[in-house]
Parts: sequence; structure tokens; C-alpha cells
Amino acid sequence: MSLQTEASKAQVRHATAGISLHAAQRAELTASTRWADALLNYGPGARLVDEARLAFDHARARRAQLALDLDAAAESLSAAMTAVHIEARQ
Repeated sequence: MSLQTEASKAQVRHATAGISLHAAQRAELTASTRWADALLNYGPGARLVDEARLAFDHARARRAQLALDLDAAAESLSAAMTAVHIEARQ
């Protein structure tokens, strides 16, 4: 497979990872808001508050993993673009 094809695939992976991270950030914010609302409405120790906290924890962990995925995709894209640049100079 050509280096340009690899670079194009890396660009798609990077863009997809960025979009996924953005969606996860929004989900984390929504979960945080729901947790705060549940705490305000039901008080500490309520089952709904605990469930909302768990949902927030899950959203936070997913966002953190997707941030790592974006970092990895950025590294791959950088390496692919460097290889294309080197090939073009030869």
C-alpha cells in the first residue's frame, strides 16, 4: 500500500477519533449535569444520585479512553505524513 494511502487512512482515523472524543465530552457534560440535578433534587445517598454518579464515572472513563485514542491517532498521522514528506523529497 502506498504511503499516501496510509496517510489518508491515518487522516480518517484521526478525524473519526476527534469526532468521537467530542461526542464523549458532550456525554460527560450531560452526565455531570444529570448527577448534579439528581443530587439537588433527591439529596446525598439517594439511589438515583448513585446511579447518576456511576453514569458520570462511566462517561468520564470513556472520554479519557477516547482522548488516548485521539493521541494515538495523532501520532500515527504525524508518522504517516512525515513518511510521505520524506518520500516526496527523494
